Amino acid sequence: IFTRTGVVVMSVLEFIKPRKDSVYTPLNSIRVKLTDNCNWNCWWCHNEGTGSREQRLIKNIDFFNDKFFNDFIDLTDSLNITEVHLTGGEPSLHPDIDLIIKKLKEYNFVVKMTSIGGKKEVFDKIISSGIDGINFSLHAVDTVEMYNTQVNRSNRWVEQNHRKLKELIEYVSRKGVPVKINTVVASSEDFGRAYEVMKWASSRNIAIRILNEVESNEKSISAIRNFFDSLNGIEISRKYIKGSSSGTIFYNVPNIGEVGFKILIPNYLHDMCKCCRIREKGRCGEYFYGIRLENLLGNYNIRLCVHKTSPETYYRLSEFKETSAFEELRGKINE
Repeated sequence: IFTRTGVVVMSVLEFIKPRKDSVYTPLNSIRVKLTDNCNWNCWWCHNEGTGSREQRLIKNIDFFNDKFFNDFIDLTDSLNITEVHLTGGEPSLHPDIDLIIKKLKEYNFVVKMTSIGGKKEVFDKIISSGIDGINFSLHAVDTVEMYNTQVNRSNRWVEQNHRKLKELIEYVSRKGVPVKINTVVASSEDFGRAYEVMKWASSRNIAIRILNEVESNEKSISAIRNFFDSLNGIEISRKYIKGSSSGTIFYNVPNIGEVGFKILIPNYLHDMCKCCRIREKGRCGEYFYGIRLENLLGNYNIRLCVHKTSPETYYRLSEFKETSAFEELRGKINE
């Protein structure tokens, strides 16, 4: 793209493309939505594509249901999946979270989770169960700014739980669990808030990653790019997941250190995306990211898209291996 002064400015999609020296890792992870319950209500949360929690359609996953677990193992074996990433809602609210982690570890899975905090005694159980890493969502250091990221939460509630969240992150990190902080930048208005989170994490030797806002992918990525430029950040390396839209650009930021910049690059499954109105209108933000698993009213389903639930994006777990989407996905994983 040319500006009025004739200077070439790289477009967002051009900027996020892999470079010759980019590192690639396999698509070997499945995101398991353990529960839909969450005490927080972040305004940008896509909730793993399942929509409003008020409908109460998504139920807890029962890893001790033999039929479900056999189907789960069959699918993960067939796709060479070696990592299970536990999500929600807030996964620590699942009553069997520690037992689930232990069971998955017995089957040699790497087990990680994304969390926005919870009870310390529950996290002690999670740590003892052998969790391999926790990504904590921390969207502000200042309580007032944290309050502004929430919908329908009182000042007092945010103040109390925000303090507990920061204490928990420090506690889990001291226990030796690999911890990473995720914080979202949607626009330039978030720069100050995100920088304070970066400083807080860096001073505690905790890794940090800046996430874009999925519903405004290109706008958000452009803002984050400007954010790193404003901090005189220097790009170190790039990592992409084969067959996925997921990638990370790593920067060295003065006075902070290494910071990851999560990006989403256009990547489609033909069967899922070929006639998609959302894609045609340029409103697809996540593309094909990866495999998700959830429990819809007692039926275990594979979700391939966070933007919509339709026959080409949503399949019964027990039937997924018989679909053309599975064959295409297996081809992507084996590329």
